Amino acid sequence: MYDKSTKNIIELLLKISAAFGITDSKTYIISDPFSSHYLANSSKEMISNLQSNNVDVLNKIHGVPDNSIDLIVASIPWLSNTIRWIDKQKHVDISLRKGWMILYQSLFKLKDTGTGLYAVEPSFWASEAGRKFRGELNRQGFYINFCFNTPIEYCYPMTKIKPNIVGISRAVTNKVFITSLELNSSLETIASSFKKMLSTTINEGVLVDKDMFLGFDRYNAQQELVALSKQYSNFKKIPLNRLVLDIKSKALTDLKDSVYLRLTGNFKAVSFDKVINKNYVQLIVDQEKVIPNYLSHYLNSELGQKILNSVSGGSVIPHLSKSDLMGIDVYIPELKLQKQILEVEKSIDTLTTKLDGFKNELAINPVSCLRIGEETDKLLKSLDLVGESDEVLSIIRNGETNVVEFKETLLRNVETGQKDKIMINMVLKTICGFLNTSGGTLLIGVKDDGAIPGIENDIYVNDDKYLKDFYNLFRDYIGLGKSTFVNWKIIRINRGILKISCAKSDDPVYLKLDKGTDDEKFYIRSNPATEELKGSKLVEYINKHFKKV
Repeated sequence: MYDKSTKNIIELLLKISAAFGITDSKTYIISDPFSSHYLANSSKEMISNLQSNNVDVLNKIHGVPDNSIDLIVASIPWLSNTIRWIDKQKHVDISLRKGWMILYQSLFKLKDTGTGLYAVEPSFWASEAGRKFRGELNRQGFYINFCFNTPIEYCYPMTKIKPNIVGISRAVTNKVFITSLELNSSLETIASSFKKMLSTTINEGVLVDKDMFLGFDRYNAQQELVALSKQYSNFKKIPLNRLVLDIKSKALTDLKDSVYLRLTGNFKAVSFDKVINKNYVQLIVDQEKVIPNYLSHYLNSELGQKILNSVSGGSVIPHLSKSDLMGIDVYIPELKLQKQILEVEKSIDTLTTKLDGFKNELAINPVSCLRIGEETDKLLKSLDLVGESDEVLSIIRNGETNVVEFKETLLRNVETGQKDKIMINMVLKTICGFLNTSGGTLLIGVKDDGAIPGIENDIYVNDDKYLKDFYNLFRDYIGLGKSTFVNWKIIRINRGILKISCAKSDDPVYLKLDKGTDDEKFYIRSNPATEELKGSKLVEYINKHFKKV
C-alpha cells in the first residue's frame, strides 16, 4: 500500500477502536511496516487520542508473546502472492495470501478478551482462498465479529480498492455485523447499533449469518434481488445451475440454445460470432425454463453485472470460476413474459434504426420536420414517464442510504390512523438534512423494507390535494425561498409515490418548530439518519460546509 492510503486507513481503524470502546486496552500494535513508518513520523496526536500510554508500534510480530495483546490494529499488505503456511505446532497446513499471514500470526498474540482490527482487500470474502482462510480461523478459535465496507475515497487515487475493516476475536459467534461506511458516517451510531442489534439498514449495521456473507458486492446484489421479487411477484428465484444443462469451456459451437459468457474482465454475454478468445464459456440452457436471448440480456443488465461481479475473484483483473458462476441465483419471469420483453426490445431496436434514418435525412429533407418533431416530443414524454418509474424502482431496490430515505406516510400515523405532527416533522427534518448536507431523495409511500403501500395509504383525497398539502407544509416550516433546491412530484407505479428530490443548499436551512414562530432547529444527514446539530458543533459545521458570503 501507499503512505497516504495507509494513513487514512490507520486513522479509521483507531477511530473505530475508540467508538467501540476498546481504547482502554493495555497494548496496541500496528503491525504493517508502512503503518509503523507513518506512526513513527507522526505527531503522536493520534496515539494520544487512544487514552493510553502503553502503545507499541511494531513492523514484526515475531518475538511478541502469545496471549499478551489487548488490541491489534493492522493495515496489512494487499494483493500479495498466495503462499503455503505450515505450522506443525498448531496443526496448520493452508494456502493464504502473504499479507494475510500477518493477520493470522498476530491473532495468536491476542489475549482471550482481545480484539484485532484489520484492513483487508475484498477478495478476503469473495475468493476461494479467502473462504478457506476464514474456515481455518474458526478452526483455530478466532471469529469475525464485524466487517465495515469503506468508501473508495479513503484510498483513492492511490488505489481503487475499497478495503474491508474486519474485527476478529475469540468470541464465538455464528453471525457477523456488517455495515457500509460513508465519509460522514457516525461511528458512534454504528457502535450503538452493534451493541443493541436493533438496526435494519446496512448503513447503521445489520447482523447476517457468517456462512452466508460473501462480501458486500454479493450482499448488495442479493438485497436488490430480494427487492426485485417484491416489486414483481411473477419473477421467480432460480439457481443458474437449474437453468443450465451443460457448460463448456472448450470447442464451443454455434447453437441456438446457448449463451456465451466471458469469464475475465468484462463479464458480457455475446453471440457466438463475438467469441474471440478462450476466456468464454458456452452455457447450454433448458429452453423450457428460459429463452437464451433473455438470459443473455439479464446477465448484461446492470443488476446481472452486479451479480456476476459480486462472485468474481481477482482484485486487479476480475475473473469468474465456473463453480462460482453456476452458484449464482437469478430472478426469471415465466416464458410468456420473457418473450414479451424480447419483442419490446426488438421494437426498440427497430425504432432506434428508424430514428437514426430520420436524423440523417432531416438536414436535406426538412419538409416533414415539424410533424416528426411533434411525434418525437410525444414519444419522449411517454418515455420520460416510464423512465421515472424505472428510476424510482431502482432507487427502492438499492435501499436507504445517506442520500436516500423512505417514509411510509407524510401526514398519517399508520398505527393510530390519525394525522400526526410527529410524522410530518420526520419528513421535513429529513428534507432539511438533505439540503444541509449533500442533497438526496425522499420517497413517501414506501416502507423501510421497500414495500410500496403508496400515498393512498396516507390521508389522501387526490394527487392535487396531496401535493398542495406538501406545498403548504414546506412553505410554513422550511420556507419557499428554499424551493429552488427542491423538486417534488408524484410518480405512479400501480400506486402513487411522492418523490422529493433535494439538491445541496448554498446556505443553511432551518426547520421551524411551529408555524409563524422563530424557534428553529438545524439538521444534517449522518449516514442513513438525520441528526440535529447545536451550539459549537452547529457553528463549526456551518463555517466548514457553506460558502462564506
